[in-house]
Amino acid sequence: MADLRRFAICKAPSGPNLAEAEYWRGIEAATGTQTLSFKPEEMADLAEDTDDLTFAILQTQALYGRPTALASFMELLQRNGTPDAQVEFWDAYSDRYDRVLQSRGNLLLKLALTPAERARALSYYRDALAGGEHEAGLYLADVLLSGNDVTLDDRAEALQLLMPLAGRGRGEAIALLHRADPVGLGSARDVYELHREIIEARGDFWALTLALQHIDDAAKIEDYKRRIIASMDCNFKQAIHYAAALGEIGHSDDFYRWIEVAKILGEDDGWRNVLIGDRLRLHGAPGDAEAAMEHYETAHAGGNLTAISRLLNVYSNARGSGFDANRAAALFVELVQKSDLPDVPHALARLAMEEPEIRMLASEQIDVRGLYEKSALAGHPVAMRELARILRTDAQTASAVVESTEWFARAADLGDVPAMVDLAQALALGVGTDPSREQAQIWLARAADAGDETAQMLTQSLALRPEVTQ
Repeated sequence: MADLRRFAICKAPSGPNLAEAEYWRGIEAATGTQTLSFKPEEMADLAEDTDDLTFAILQTQALYGRPTALASFMELLQRNGTPDAQVEFWDAYSDRYDRVLQSRGNLLLKLALTPAERARALSYYRDALAGGEHEAGLYLADVLLSGNDVTLDDRAEALQLLMPLAGRGRGEAIALLHRADPVGLGSARDVYELHREIIEARGDFWALTLALQHIDDAAKIEDYKRRIIASMDCNFKQAIHYAAALGEIGHSDDFYRWIEVAKILGEDDGWRNVLIGDRLRLHGAPGDAEAAMEHYETAHAGGNLTAISRLLNVYSNARGSGFDANRAAALFVELVQKSDLPDVPHALARLAMEEPEIRMLASEQIDVRGLYEKSALAGHPVAMRELARILRTDAQTASAVVESTEWFARAADLGDVPAMVDLAQALALGVGTDPSREQAQIWLARAADAGDETAQMLTQSLALRPEVTQ
């Protein structure tokens, strides 16, 4: 039934056939065979107050050996205080099925709120790899290469995981190679040429889609498009990715067809609406900007914070036809109120760069200093740095200047590069602290090593000066 629904949406030559797809979805739901999946908040609610019918359906699907159902069911058992003997039974039972460990890693990564939970997710990927589930290496490599703190060891491990998968025509692995070794592997075109023959011979959906932008022969492009549709699983991620690839090569008719497919598969999910809007703005016709805004507004109405950022790109652009200072200010207030503490400083920093009219309207409803202070006390270095700058600007007493320098020091200790520069300047001039040319040079060197151009310039300046004066 699931395959028939996917055929009606993605694979039927006259598709997407929404009526037929909805028919088969209804039959699947009526028979209780549709695989259950949960968002993080839904999993937390279910663990706290288990719905008996949902629990029974999930348990039945776990007994069938569905990897995602087993992952969800076993996580639920661990969260709701199930006796150890029952948990151990399901651990042993799951060993007879493939892809359970990597499914548990995928689920835990989606649910992770702390470094410890993220580490637990990675441990499942490593266990899956040890058990011969090579696909887990793709997920593990993707995590290793994500974020702002990717180390050389992370890149080396990721490259080792990706090379065998890329050599078998796995497109997601080929696409990640450039992130693992951006210097040694050359450009994206170089990476494609290195794997062109294996893609031609046995490339999967992702590999064939990657190849589209590098092929010049019209007949081969059409051949690859047929192969892409034949090899896809027909989910939202693939549909929106394929639409983007078609947009890149200028195949407008097919681009709009797959945007429609993505809309069906997106099911009005907030983040998915944002992605559809992004593709329409990037690859659609000029008139599609309005349709993109409708998707952003729908996502915003559903509580998606990323949609606020997209709307702000329009409403806060003073040079655009959609400029609306009042709407932009209201969106900034909402963004700040709904953001998690670590994200509040970034929202406030964006507000500080907006038009004066927007800043004034938003600041009437936002306690900027109070929010920075709350976030700083919670341990977030960007907030510490911005609080220090506010204290420095508003300082009326020597103690306030001292406090500002202390906040710069805390942020610098936590690795905030701009704070390192501010602290170095304070040390060089003795602002809020005893002057120290040596310490100033140490902090400037750290910031310069991190690529800060101001630090690099000041390092040269200090080296030329015979002494530090206050």
